[in-house]
Amino acid sequence: GDVFGWVTLPIDYLQGLGECNGPNSSPNGWTNLGNQAAAATGFNAANYNKVIYVIPDGYCTTYGGYADIGGSKIMLYGTHQVGGQPNTVSVPRNGAHEMGHALRRLHASTLRCTNSAGAEVQMSNNCTMAYEYGDPFDIMGYADGHKHMNVFNKGTTANGAENWLAPGNTQTVSSTPVSGNTYTLLPANQNTTGLKVIKIPKSLTVGGAGLTGHYYLEFRQPEGFDASYPSQYNQGYFNGVSIRFAGDNFASGSNKSYLIQA
Repeated sequence: GDVFGWVTLPIDYLQGLGECNGPNSSPNGWTNLGNQAAAATGFNAANYNKVIYVIPDGYCTTYGGYADIGGSKIMLYGTHQVGGQPNTVSVPRNGAHEMGHALRRLHASTLRCTNSAGAEVQMSNNCTMAYEYGDPFDIMGYADGHKHMNVFNKGTTANGAENWLAPGNTQTVSSTPVSGNTYTLLPANQNTTGLKVIKIPKSLTVGGAGLTGHYYLEFRQPEGFDASYPSQYNQGYFNGVSIRFAGDNFASGSNKSYLIQA
């Protein structure tokens, strides 16, 4: 990639924060002004598939970054507003997250499931989303720093997304147990052509909507991008298989992953 700037935009949003509600307050407003200012340095947005715009102070925003699903513009703010106070964010971490959106990945969430009596259980057919960014083991969720995506996000082809898994990485198995069948998962964060994903057909009710999809089973190890997780994760997550659910109806937007806290 190429780097241009810094450039100065013709905005004085410190004077009463007027530009926070003005015509340049939207991501398109910022990027259009940035394109115009950077043109003097030889920049032409039409020459690039994806363009990342880094703004040191984003006091007009309540979020650390922005990107449309499959879009070409990624906005990153060094600071943004949280509860009326400036909050400093990790531009590299947010950059990886927002680039995921630009590459057609949705948020990595978590599920809260209940039984027929309404009591919370680890797994059932009746669930709601517990937290939009709830998956701490995915850069599209609440993962801090540079972390891998889960196997659904790596392998999804939703909305034209590119499948980053090799053909031999995934195996779909029946939801009915078969005596004698044994599967060995290789670490999902390793570059290998072996088995890294087991898919099991499953239908769930999520937030009142019936979804037909799959359970996704993966095994991770604390190495590479995943080496920096706090030590307490080594005692649980990295010692077994994690389970996520994702719907198959990509057109409905149900193709996000939900970590199941089993």
